[in-house]
Amino acid sequence: MKKLTSDRVDLSTRSSWAKKSVNGLFRIFKAAPGRVGNTALSGSLIFFTISLFFAHPALCAEENLRVELRSPVMVMLSSGAAGQIMEITVKDGQSFTKGQVLLRIDGRLAGHRLDMARASRDQADTQYKMAERLYRLNSRGALDVEMARAQLERARAEKRLAEEMLEMCQVKAPFSGRVTQLEVKENQYVAEGAPLMEVAETGPMEIEFMMPSSWLGKVKPGTRFTVNVEEAGMTCQGEIIRLGGKVDAVTQSIRAYGKLLENAPGLLPGMSGTVSIK
Repeated sequence: MKKLTSDRVDLSTRSSWAKKSVNGLFRIFKAAPGRVGNTALSGSLIFFTISLFFAHPALCAEENLRVELRSPVMVMLSSGAAGQIMEITVKDGQSFTKGQVLLRIDGRLAGHRLDMARASRDQADTQYKMAERLYRLNSRGALDVEMARAQLERARAEKRLAEEMLEMCQVKAPFSGRVTQLEVKENQYVAEGAPLMEVAETGPMEIEFMMPSSWLGKVKPGTRFTVNVEEAGMTCQGEIIRLGGKVDAVTQSIRAYGKLLENAPGLLPGMSGTVSIK
């Protein structure tokens, strides 16, 4: 693939275009110096500035474009139960493995509810067995047996619900990754659904950047690129994975998404740099 520098406007074209705009602006003032006030001056300058930055999208069509690194998966973990935070097992920036307990909420109340649910289940089970025995002895009707069976099923469902509530008092890692931000502290009381911490999955980083829409004929999913990460001082190889769903009509640009081909150590979400597409 050829370099995309052929799509750029050369300096002479830019200079000529800018010179024509400036000359046109001065002709306005020369033609009617007394009738052009501050309002017209301000409006003309604003229009001229907008024209410089947006009217000619090729001015932004550089080979090296600014990019931002992102984690393939970044989520905010929330509390599944209300209560006091008893322990936070990780710190900001610390790595963890899938299934590891990251945070514990006081589960004593949920534990008591589970004990009650188990007792209700055992009671309902005994009543159902007794109803069946009496039915076989023609001492109970079929309706009594069905009612006892329904009570047992309800007690079993309440026990499962209590077990889930107790399980929610422990926040486990959904994947292997790193803590990017802690939102709470130990001994703090949190409500159900409150944000606890932001975590990012470890894996090859993804990038996102805006590119001129005139490149659509040359840049497609699978196109290779080189990323120079400034904070880490390293160069990585990657490829385009998809393009945005629409072109910005003002800037005539489109969002592009890519991924690095290797999981380079030391790269963090939010780092920036430049991408060179060849």
